Amino acid sequence: MGLFKVLRLPKHARYNYIPRYYDPRKEELQDRLKEIELQRENSPEAMKSRISSGLKRGAGDGRTRRKTILRSNFIILGVVVVLVMLSILFINYYVPRILESL
Repeated sequence: MGLFKVLRLPKHARYNYIPRYYDPRKEELQDRLKEIELQRENSPEAMKSRISSGLKRGAGDGRTRRKTILRSNFIILGVVVVLVMLSILFINYYVPRILESL
């Protein structure tokens, strides 16, 4: 009899977890109201709150972000075009001279 108890595995633990209702909109609204109330004060903590909330939201609307991304893409495109032109110039001018000297 004792041999059968040794070979039997224990049953897994069961929990009675009942999730509470979670409304993300309501929580976001409460957070925003708390931030607004904190920002109205003229204290160092209020200033820190204003700075951090601006950084979290991206410091502006979507148009500002799109303009910034577009500008950086044009800069990258310009750098690539200049590098391609310089490499073509190098190939056309210096490679024949190097091949002649060999």
